[in-house]
Amino acid sequence: MKIFVSLIISALALTGCAEAKPKVYTDGKVVNCNSIKHVNGTDVEVFCLGDGSVINIDSLRGPMILNVWGSWCAPCKEEIPFIREFYDKYNDKVQVVGLDVEEPNKEAARPFIESHGVIWPSLYDPDGRTRKLIGMGVPVTWFIDASGKVIYKKVGAFKDAKEIESLAKKHFNLQ
Repeated sequence: MKIFVSLIISALALTGCAEAKPKVYTDGKVVNCNSIKHVNGTDVEVFCLGDGSVINIDSLRGPMILNVWGSWCAPCKEEIPFIREFYDKYNDKVQVVGLDVEEPNKEAARPFIESHGVIWPSLYDPDGRTRKLIGMGVPVTWFIDASGKVIYKKVGAFKDAKEIESLAKKHFNLQ
């Protein structure tokens, strides 16, 4: 009996230590970019994956979370469910926009978006010119205020949706 009780206690303890797995989303869709707040800009041009429209990277206005990703990037894939969870909860208060970089062509992004549950607007940098602003490596996420200023830059993947929510509350005074 003591062995049985010890096994049950050990199993419960190990279960409590297990890392929660994020929800898997597979209902992604390439959407147009008419909801992205922006003004006329002069800097690097990027293209909307949904409708092909052109937006200058310096014209973006927030509050916005701009997540820079690549379909080949494992950490980018891992953080998408956390961004989706944040988006589902706060998309009426904070814009979420993706920026696909370093793909051979924009068609390479579509399967990634659709199979990972991305439902927010996504931009595409066809020739890597945003690299001078972003630097090398992905994922990188910018928090952009209403004036277009980058107020926070996160290098690396988010660990969970609570991390994104905490940063948004801090930088956007999100309630």
